[in-house]
Amino acid sequence: MQYKIISFSNSSLSNYFLIAVLNCRGTIFILREGSSLENRRLFGLMCYVNREMERRNSENLSSFGISGAQLQTLVFVHRSAMQDKKVCQRDVEHELNLRPSSVSTMLANLTSCGYITRNFAEGDARTKFIELTETGEELCKRNRELMDKCDAIIQDALTEEEQEQFKALLIKIFNHING
Repeated sequence: MQYKIISFSNSSLSNYFLIAVLNCRGTIFILREGSSLENRRLFGLMCYVNREMERRNSENLSSFGISGAQLQTLVFVHRSAMQDKKVCQRDVEHELNLRPSSVSTMLANLTSCGYITRNFAEGDARTKFIELTETGEELCKRNRELMDKCDAIIQDALTEEEQEQFKALLIKIFNHING
């Protein structure tokens, strides 16, 4: 789907602006409305791209009956297992920055869907370790393929040099936000 960015301004309000995106079907999406185009337009565009990529990801995940957070959990357990590390609920809470009650509900759903098992730790009846089932492993493999497709969308739009610049800029922004 091709998009065209349109910027409207009102001459009677010199600092007023409206940014919209017009897709090939003629639908207009409002990105940002306000009074400071120079300070906000990159943020609005980044948000729009993020929402579009999340929408595509959600459409793909819905066929498996899981959410993005559930997939993040599966990938975290998979990565940990590849490093011979065991994962318990507290690890998932910390990794995803979620409340214990939310993680407990999510793990129960993943268990009922057959993606994970939870087994008690030896000598500690309070700790349950999380492991992927074959179905969970297969979903992680499919997720890798999906991520490769998402990367291909971005890579197809940029030259090799632009990709390196884009990556460096994203890292710089991230570090600044978290610095």
